[in-house]
Amino acid sequence: MSWYQKFKPYKDEFRKIKLKEKYLEPAEIKKLLAYIEKTNCEHWYLATKFLLQSGLRFGEFAALENDDIGKSVISVTKTLDIVNKEATPPKTARSNHEVFIQLELAETIREIKHFAKKTKDIVWTW
Repeated sequence: MSWYQKFKPYKDEFRKIKLKEKYLEPAEIKKLLAYIEKTNCEHWYLATKFLLQSGLRFGEFAALENDDIGKSVISVTKTLDIVNKEATPPKTARSNHEVFIQLELAETIREIKHFAKKTKDIVWTW
């Protein structure tokens, strides 16, 4: 018997709890979006909706440009460096990825574009 076979496997119950707390359930998502919508902050409502539907991190979302959003895919190739206020490559090459645009996300993108046009918002140029 080798030395490592003498160890008993450790059950990491805390990890399971942490993972469970990391994600929102559908009912929690509805509650969150309803709350944000009541605040009349349409830009935060749309940004939150986009983040929930796409799975992007806020820095990835904030660094998006028009060329990154195609008809069926979002190309994530950079993130926003908040300290220097500039888009930078992600920490690792594996962080570059594409997100498929499903119907709900496509509708949210249309809403964001309409909002940006209506308010002449310079942040969302895409």
